[in-house]
Amino acid sequence: MSESQPLDAADFDLLDQIRDLHETVDPMPADLVERSLFALASRQLAAEIARLQAEQPVAARSTEHTRTLTFEAHSLTIMVTLTEAGRGRLRVDGWLAPAAPLRVELRRATGSQITTADEAGRFAFPEIEPGLGQLLVFRDHPHEPWIVTPAVAL
Repeated sequence: MSESQPLDAADFDLLDQIRDLHETVDPMPADLVERSLFALASRQLAAEIARLQAEQPVAARSTEHTRTLTFEAHSLTIMVTLTEAGRGRLRVDGWLAPAAPLRVELRRATGSQITTADEAGRFAFPEIEPGLGQLLVFRDHPHEPWIVTPAVAL
C-alpha cells in the first residue's frame, strides 16, 4: 500500500468539475433546507400520522385550478381541496370523516392558522399563500393522539 500524495491544483480542478456535473444532473431541491427545518421543528411525537392517499386535479370551470388531497389515518380521513383564490393565494376547504367539530391547525414555516371544523366535519382557510404546509387535527380528549399529515406543497 502506497502513501497518499497531497492534492494538487489538477486534483482540485477535477473535483470542481465533478461537483459542477453533479449539481447540473442532480441539483439539490430549492426548498430542501426549508423542508428539513420544518420537519425537525415538528411537535409530532404524540401524533397519529395521516398518510397521503390520493392527490388529483379536479376539473373546474374557466381557468380556475383545483387540487384535492386525501389523507388517511387509522381513525380519521381528511380530504382537502385547494382552489386558486386570486392574487396568488389559495383557498383551503377540508372535511373530516367521521365528522366532528375538532380544532384544525394549518402549520406553515411562517406560522400557523387555526380553525374549528363544524358538526359536519367541514373546515376552511379562506386565503393562504402557496408553499409547504401540514394539517394537525386535535381531539377533544387529551389522552387521544392528534392527527398530523405529512408536509405537502400547497
